[in-house]
Amino acid sequence: MDKIRSVFRVKEKDPAIIEEQVSTEDFESDKKHGIELIVSKSQEFDPVTSNLVEEIIKDDYAKITVEDDSPYPEVRAAVPSTDDFSMHQNTIRAWVLGLILTTVGCGMNMLFSFHSPSFVVTTFVTSILAWPIGRFWAWIVPDVKIFGVSLNPGPFNIKEHTIITIMANVSFGGGAAYATDILVAQNKFYHSDFGWGFDLLAIWSTQCIGFALGGLARRIVVYPSGAIWPSNLVTATFLTNMHINENHPANGWKISRLMFFCVIFICSFVWYWFPGFLFQALSYFSWITWIKPKNVIINQIFGSSSGLGMVPNNIALDWNQIAGYIGSPLIPPAGAIATIFLSVIVIFWVIVPAIHYSNVWYAQYLPISSSGSYDRFQQTYNVSRIINPKTLTFDLEAYKEYSPLFLSTTFAIAYGLSFASILATLSHTALFHGHEILEQLKLKEKPDVHMRLMRKYREVPDWWFGIVFLVFFGMSVATIRAWPTEMPIWCLIIALIIAIIFLLPVAIIFARTNIAVGLNVITEFIIGYMLPGKPLAMMFFKTFGYITNNQAVTFAQDMKLGHYMKIAPRVLFWAQLIATIWGSLVQIAVLRWSYGSIKELCSPTNTSHYTCPNGKVFFNASIIWGVIGPQRQFSSGQIYYGLLFFFIIGLITPFINWLILKKWPNSPVRHLHWPVFFSGTGYIPPATPYNYTSFCAVGTGPGGFYTAHHLLHKSPPNVKLDIDFFEKLPTPFGLSRYGVAPDHPEVKNCEEYMTNIMRDFSNGNNNNHSVRFLGNVEIGRDISLVDLEKYYNSIVLAYGCTSADNKLNVPGSDLPGVIPARQFVHWYNGHPDYYKSTQKFIPPRLDKVKQVSIIGNGNVALDVARILLADPAEHWNKTDISSEAQALLEKSTVKHVRIAARRGVLESAFSNKEIRELFELKNTSFVPLEESLLTSIDRSNLGRVDKRKLSIIEKYNKKSEGSSHRTWSLEYLRSPVKFTRSETDPSLLQSTTFVKNELVHDPLTQLTKCKATSTTVDEPNELVIVSIGYQGKALSGFDELGIWFENNKLQNKSGRVLSIESRDNEDINSVFKKGWYVAGWIKNGPKGVIATTMMDSFDTAEKILEDLANGSILPIQQSGDVVDVIPADIVTWEDWCKLDEFELQRGQELGKSRFKVCNKEDMLSHCK
Repeated sequence: MDKIRSVFRVKEKDPAIIEEQVSTEDFESDKKHGIELIVSKSQEFDPVTSNLVEEIIKDDYAKITVEDDSPYPEVRAAVPSTDDFSMHQNTIRAWVLGLILTTVGCGMNMLFSFHSPSFVVTTFVTSILAWPIGRFWAWIVPDVKIFGVSLNPGPFNIKEHTIITIMANVSFGGGAAYATDILVAQNKFYHSDFGWGFDLLAIWSTQCIGFALGGLARRIVVYPSGAIWPSNLVTATFLTNMHINENHPANGWKISRLMFFCVIFICSFVWYWFPGFLFQALSYFSWITWIKPKNVIINQIFGSSSGLGMVPNNIALDWNQIAGYIGSPLIPPAGAIATIFLSVIVIFWVIVPAIHYSNVWYAQYLPISSSGSYDRFQQTYNVSRIINPKTLTFDLEAYKEYSPLFLSTTFAIAYGLSFASILATLSHTALFHGHEILEQLKLKEKPDVHMRLMRKYREVPDWWFGIVFLVFFGMSVATIRAWPTEMPIWCLIIALIIAIIFLLPVAIIFARTNIAVGLNVITEFIIGYMLPGKPLAMMFFKTFGYITNNQAVTFAQDMKLGHYMKIAPRVLFWAQLIATIWGSLVQIAVLRWSYGSIKELCSPTNTSHYTCPNGKVFFNASIIWGVIGPQRQFSSGQIYYGLLFFFIIGLITPFINWLILKKWPNSPVRHLHWPVFFSGTGYIPPATPYNYTSFCAVGTGPGGFYTAHHLLHKSPPNVKLDIDFFEKLPTPFGLSRYGVAPDHPEVKNCEEYMTNIMRDFSNGNNNNHSVRFLGNVEIGRDISLVDLEKYYNSIVLAYGCTSADNKLNVPGSDLPGVIPARQFVHWYNGHPDYYKSTQKFIPPRLDKVKQVSIIGNGNVALDVARILLADPAEHWNKTDISSEAQALLEKSTVKHVRIAARRGVLESAFSNKEIRELFELKNTSFVPLEESLLTSIDRSNLGRVDKRKLSIIEKYNKKSEGSSHRTWSLEYLRSPVKFTRSETDPSLLQSTTFVKNELVHDPLTQLTKCKATSTTVDEPNELVIVSIGYQGKALSGFDELGIWFENNKLQNKSGRVLSIESRDNEDINSVFKKGWYVAGWIKNGPKGVIATTMMDSFDTAEKILEDLANGSILPIQQSGDVVDVIPADIVTWEDWCKLDEFELQRGQELGKSRFKVCNKEDMLSHCK
């Protein structure tokens, strides 16, 4: 059937797309909504290196393995698209190991936080340790039960490992709890101590309120497929390698991921001794400064530890320099890394030197890059000189007598960038993700495979998180009011409001870029104006505003890891909450133990370097912001007043991007992420541009490896889109309605896309764009292609290759007992072409058939087999299968279905999902394969999908117990050579003669070919259904247009239709037919899967956008509406809705999902 779709109608009207229903061998895996999701979503994550799409498709890790797989190849490569629902996870082993490792990690990180320099035990240490410990537990601990729960339920598995990892991450993943810095600053620097009770309430309230907020936001920042959380991909890869360790060769490499990890680990360990101990100059590889080590300018410009690290002195040879401040550059997408690199160039290599050497802010009297604060004597600022030592309050006269506060150039600029990042985060999120947030709140985003699999588990009710919030909010009130913190409750509420307002923007940006936007400076800034001179209140306000937000993001990140690894939500809830509470208790215990056990703790004279650097920084910040206050640094007339204009810069820059992309959607500016630009370099100082440029140099390649092709899906604001959908039938949805098996309603979700489009854009519902559905219009009969061209600027032909079936060309193939699968599928799905009042299709006589042979073993073949084998009353009664088909199936006498293919098991065309579904079909039995077919397969280089396919077949390749009503078999290495008519009934067959094939390896081409032997076998069957592919054809009018159809496709180049003038020309001399495009199977022939269709479709879409931008479009030759010249009885969307309502209502009366009206005349009567 023909469907014409007008897309991108400029000025009056723009392109039309002509599209025929595409019938494929795999109706489900080739559905278009899946294609659209894959490309557009992957573009949002990392829109660079789009030329890797073909490599990704062939990659055994990143390629699509299930119909609703993640739209991101990065996720597909790292996270399994399956789940073993029976795998134990809530085990004593997981809880014991999780709590033990949490205790050890929290204690060590708390102790290490006192040390200078401080260092952190990361979660990966826990993950590495948990693996051998868990395996040892499984080996040594007896399988006894405690209160009915087994101590050793079996092998240590990936879900237990994930729970342990998450417990560690939420309790000590980022080091000691932020609240402990408040306590150290208060106890050791302000010499004020409120005791154990205050400490516990403070740490629990600041840690756990974030948990509640993260849980409440999970539907927006965890469940959507677009919430990538890149660092989780690293963790997921690490965990799966430990437990699954599949090995797929890549570019000739055959080493497994686990072995690769071990090799890199060993090499890194060996190399670290060189920059770390043996030759430390490699760590700060400032070779230019070695030339003139006493030259101040050279050291400031090229220095790596206190300079700007400019090119070419910006390459580090020490991984600690590369990843020590910012994390691994292998995690963020390439676009984020490019944005950070641009920020370094513009801000720190252009603006900072200009300010510094112009002596703005007296900058030349200070280091160019330092995290310290200075007085007017160029010495470290002595805060003790400006506070009253008895009351710890600000002494204004002493301040005036001593000195204002001065900052290095990079430090001052860092404050400005922090100001800009705050408003940039809000405006960027509103402009670029506002619609996405609203859609997710409305639960409109199509779930991916991970969300589908997680629906098997019981969800955590929102009120659980609400209760957690109320409990720990009460603790926070008690913390600030039961002790003299000088912080009123209204300040606490404001701090939490700030955390909540920024939660979605910060989480969304972090989930896509792995770059965090911190609220530490803005919270200090706000409280400094609200409560000047109250340093303890300042520290708590900062913690409740910044850390609550930060903790919520951390908890959400771990929820996503649990989502990826299929951890039951309720188990994850308790694991996170209990680990947080217990870890906080451990940290306070170690804190208090340290006070009594470490002599001169936090003193500069401590011989073991336990000088409390973090607590001192917190103390100094409390003096600067809480005592001196921002009004003496940033208010009008003060030295750093100009930095406040960064707020305005941060607010408007995303708007500039947004406007540019509305005008030029393909502009490179789409890769510039302003919140990342302003906040990505937030560690400068103490980090230097040297650390960041080394980060970019390493990350630019690997960071963008798993990327995908992109499609512009937002039109420029000055283009009015008027879209017409022309449909040959009175009904929309084409393939979804007439191709998808009736028992696969989940695959028909694509119908929602068009329904939503019509709802949002038809009948003037949208001010900019409009969409119409024009059904019951056949191209060539109601309007010619030449006439159609007069009404549109561009036309895309996408009518598929389903006009005819591939022929077997063997004796008897034209007998009545041999029918194409395409006809059978359309018949049971109620296609009107097979229910005409005249020349009605005659269905096979299933009431006379006992054995059926299906030639081909693609998904369509398996759909047909399932139709024939399933119990009609039980399996099909509630579906939308046509009433005539169901009635005939109820009379069916079919006893056995044979699915024959000419090649071997590995070449099976069906998907794993389809074959598993057929194996598990009730009241049927599978006739086992010969064992030699499976044992002869070389498994050494098999990909993941093939391994799964073999494992499924082997699992079910056994004789069924008991008797079944019907049986079926898979026949390999067989080709039909003759069909014999029945001697008693001419409408049926007697048998099919198959020749046995063998697989032969061709040493010249290195391919395995199928070769017929001399052995034949006759199989009895009354019916043969052929499912071996389709053919396309030219439309009437191609010759008149000057375009041509050849080799089963419309001749084109990258989606642009070629003019007949190009027929004998070289490729470089191609002449295009202006305004005409092609997509889908008719573009490249009836071949390929969803991924290849993805490339073809969106490659064409990009060509359309390019030509629209360049003005290379057809002129509108005919004024008026095309509807006025179409003589057909057009069916509008409103008309279809009437038929839709009737079918649904009648189906409800019959206990079916839908009662399909199959006859076209009846359809039209219900539409009017």
